[in-house]
Amino acid sequence: MITLAMSLAVATAPALDTAPETKNGRFVSDVLYRFAECVAKRRSKDVIKVFETEPNSDAEMRALARAGRTDMDCPQLSPVGGLKVRIPVFVGSLSEAYYHRALRGKAAMLEPNEHLPEWPDDLSPSDPNFIWLNRRHFGWCLSFRDPSGVASLLETAPLSPDESAAINALGSTVKSCGREIKVSEVSRQELRASAAEGLVNRILHRDGVVAVETE
Repeated sequence: MITLAMSLAVATAPALDTAPETKNGRFVSDVLYRFAECVAKRRSKDVIKVFETEPNSDAEMRALARAGRTDMDCPQLSPVGGLKVRIPVFVGSLSEAYYHRALRGKAAMLEPNEHLPEWPDDLSPSDPNFIWLNRRHFGWCLSFRDPSGVASLLETAPLSPDESAAINALGSTVKSCGREIKVSEVSRQELRASAAEGLVNRILHRDGVVAVETE
């Protein structure tokens, strides 16, 4: 778990985000996305560093801690003294903000790809990290199999009818990826966050290297 406050804490075993889809849930999403937009605009190198690390690695935890720090560039945005978010949702928020700032339109260059990238496979189902890491793998699968569908999803507002329609349009891909990655249930927020992460990584690493400028 990451806390966006004057001090930042990263838990070693983040749980799934279970924030209710309520007015309060919308408020938390808005605050988080405003922070992610600020980081993508003013500290883009911090965002790129996250995408250069392996999921669930110590390097990723360090990169997320740096991206999640509050400073004069991106001051604390929550009026309640700190905003706690799950790591997959934070990564997804950074991904979506960076996509809209620097990568919008580049998804059109991507072709559907049946071959998924290598993924950390040394976790057992009993490991507390297994569930959320599996959700992230699921989102990557969506972005490989249907990049244009994920791009369409990211053009919608969270919790809107358009978002629901975009998710429904991904229906067959959601089912096939769920079977392959062994994910039987995923929330709207998890799906959007992990799909955004996967799409940004596909764009940045199309040829095995970061494919866009970091400034």
